[in-house]
Amino acid sequence: MPRPRRNAHDGAIYHVTIHGNDDEMVFRGAQDYYAYLEQLTRTIRRYVFTLLAYGLMTNHIHLVVRTPQANISVAMQWLHGCYAALFNRRHGRRGHLFRDRFSSSIIDSDEYLLESTRYIHLNPVRAGLVLRPEDYRWSSYPRYVGGIDELVPVEPDLVLALLSENPERRESLYQRFIEDGLAGRWTPKQEGMSPIATAAAAVLGAAGIPYHALFRQTPRNRTRTLVIGVLRGVEGLSTTEIAGYFGVLPHAVMTAAWRLARGASHDPQIAERLALMRAAATAALKSSADGVHEA
Repeated sequence: MPRPRRNAHDGAIYHVTIHGNDDEMVFRGAQDYYAYLEQLTRTIRRYVFTLLAYGLMTNHIHLVVRTPQANISVAMQWLHGCYAALFNRRHGRRGHLFRDRFSSSIIDSDEYLLESTRYIHLNPVRAGLVLRPEDYRWSSYPRYVGGIDELVPVEPDLVLALLSENPERRESLYQRFIEDGLAGRWTPKQEGMSPIATAAAAVLGAAGIPYHALFRQTPRNRTRTLVIGVLRGVEGLSTTEIAGYFGVLPHAVMTAAWRLARGASHDPQIAERLALMRAAATAALKSSADGVHEA
């Protein structure tokens, strides 16, 4: 079956995620991180897009990019193809470095844009790599709070402008926004929270699971799989958006939902719990939307 074409158009903003093949490490040391960022800079110039945020983890990559032209696929293929070839030469390896395709979701709201950058900038903390996001060398967070990133041209102004009309307040407000996430102050009605984060918080609340469990770095995070599967059945949330937010492939979202449905078909108690969690997510989304409309 042919793969579906990506939804691409001029001026779109994307949250792009790409994983190492079989979750293999795609960065083995500082030299690799530098090489990737150099190649990313070349790609920005070649395909004329804007880099809004990035986060390089050991086995996967997050980018938030804005493309004046509908060229996201060719740009990402060139970027990661060139880097993979360089990586293989340096480390004397063969074969695919990355999974077949990158995952991308179109960011279609200010809340989603803010939440995507926060997710990326807190990822190293949640993974246990650093205690503070500013301590991580391979992300765009320092650029958001007044630092200088000489490795790659990051342009955070589009995101920061969402927080205040006063340029002098934006960096401190973004830092507070990050601190709220770091402290676990993630509530369904929190300003700047994406629909997926709002729904996820409601699902966990209904299940009696603490929010931080969603980001435990374990080989199989059952909490994350549960939330992904539940959200797949919530009206208004697409598979692509869910996959982009959690940094997984769309197939993983469908698989998680299928497994939950199979379990529910054999156990009425599971079916009842799933119905309660989905109802909580739906109610939280409706409440959040009503609040926006009232404002």
